[in-house]
Amino acid sequence: MVRPILTDSVHYSDLVARQVDQYKETELMHDLPPVFDYWSVKHNASKSAAVTGKKNLTSFYADYFQRCLEESESNFLVSIGSGDSSIEIAIVKELIAKNVKNFFFICLELSPVLIEKARKKIDTEQLGDIITAAQIDINSWKPSYSFAGVMAHHSLHHILDLELLFNIIKKNLAQNGRFLTADIIGRNGHMRWPEALVFIRKIWKTLPRKYKFHHQLNKYDDYYDNWDCSAEGFEGIRAQDILPLLVSMFSFEVFYGYGNLTDTFIDRGFGPNFDPANPQDTKFIDYIETTNEQLISDGILKPTTMLAVMGNEHLANTSMHKHWSPAFCIREPLQPPPVYDVDLFIKDNWVGSGERDEALNAGQPAYQLNRELKFTNDKALAGVFAGTRYLTYGWSYPDTDCTWSSCEDAAVIIPLKQAEKTNLLLTLNMLVYHSPLYKHTLVEILLNGKLISSLKYDNEAGQLVSKVSINIPFTIPVNKTALEIKFMMPNRRQPQYEHGPDLRALGIGLISLKIAEN
Repeated sequence: MVRPILTDSVHYSDLVARQVDQYKETELMHDLPPVFDYWSVKHNASKSAAVTGKKNLTSFYADYFQRCLEESESNFLVSIGSGDSSIEIAIVKELIAKNVKNFFFICLELSPVLIEKARKKIDTEQLGDIITAAQIDINSWKPSYSFAGVMAHHSLHHILDLELLFNIIKKNLAQNGRFLTADIIGRNGHMRWPEALVFIRKIWKTLPRKYKFHHQLNKYDDYYDNWDCSAEGFEGIRAQDILPLLVSMFSFEVFYGYGNLTDTFIDRGFGPNFDPANPQDTKFIDYIETTNEQLISDGILKPTTMLAVMGNEHLANTSMHKHWSPAFCIREPLQPPPVYDVDLFIKDNWVGSGERDEALNAGQPAYQLNRELKFTNDKALAGVFAGTRYLTYGWSYPDTDCTWSSCEDAAVIIPLKQAEKTNLLLTLNMLVYHSPLYKHTLVEILLNGKLISSLKYDNEAGQLVSKVSINIPFTIPVNKTALEIKFMMPNRRQPQYEHGPDLRALGIGLISLKIAEN
């Protein structure tokens, strides 16, 4: 894995400020929509309990911590990234109810706003002699004591220097102590891996529009955008590195992996669109979960969330779900996406008769060959030359000169009057972002899912308009009345590692497009 390093202290401070600001108004740190509870009760709780032996997350932490306090020589418990300490307070109350005595719980948190909230909650519960909340940046943490138990509850995916943190825990974990976590282990920035994205995009087309409203972004995602959430602050900044590092450094007593396809439909963004009281909605969630389980078992998908109990000493016979061991659940970032027939897994009969939305571009005027489309915010181009009407996923707002992509991939769908039976010529004018993180920038162009061009740019060269002409054999768009032109930009801008106020993941700035007979 590539370990990202931020050498610019000012930029690091900016990221810290964004992270703190992101949660300053949050009152419920772990609130989720009602459909999440439906999914958890029906599909997840029993499997989790079978692996961990615990009925809920509070008991998961409290019961293992009780054992650690009894079997180790330390009486310190530590929480990494404790937020407002609400779950830590619940753990302490359960330990007290179990008559556990003479322990001290230290909650470490970066945000002064959340530290203040935590201290108020601790005072309200009159637990100040047992639990304390301390503001600290993990990069400067140097503990002088050993821990009986350490927990990281949905905080590891916010941490940049995982190696430093895991080394500190490993060095200071007492004999018979345990490191416990419930956290995200999917792709960085909570993006979908390609093998999951192809399914999500396919099923997205079957969804009525009411299910496509993103409640956090307050907008409709008519075409599913594969956003990188780590572009602002530390959200999921190294999620995909967590499990490989843990496997290399610790031994697992318990490992329960779950989630992937289901995440999109039960989380805070789109989850509120699904009503647990609506049988059609629950039928859909059941189908997604069943499909997800099968694809993970087949090795096509990997879990995106885990519960784990780890130690320094060798721990044999890891408790796990099916054959889903920690090693099996690692998704290597450079591994080509598994190829599978996604159509075999797509079902849309859950949608009520007549409810399904037609493709959005179906209402757009058919494109006339040889016409150059412009992708700017020029109102004078509101007629037949406005290319922005054909933008689908992965784009930012139109600028005066172009429209920049803002995701790993972005697409334009061009409706045709009829399926073309001749060779075509695609002409593009675009700006290409040159990242200082790479020597070269790669832009891949696909037409209806098939690669038609791979462009490589020297990042030491100045940013100039790139004019590209690509021959399209008629065998690609044959029998197609719409052309999906997709751009893949693996070397796009990385705002989390690059200086500057623009937080968009810029890849290309599309200026114009023309399709002609060749």
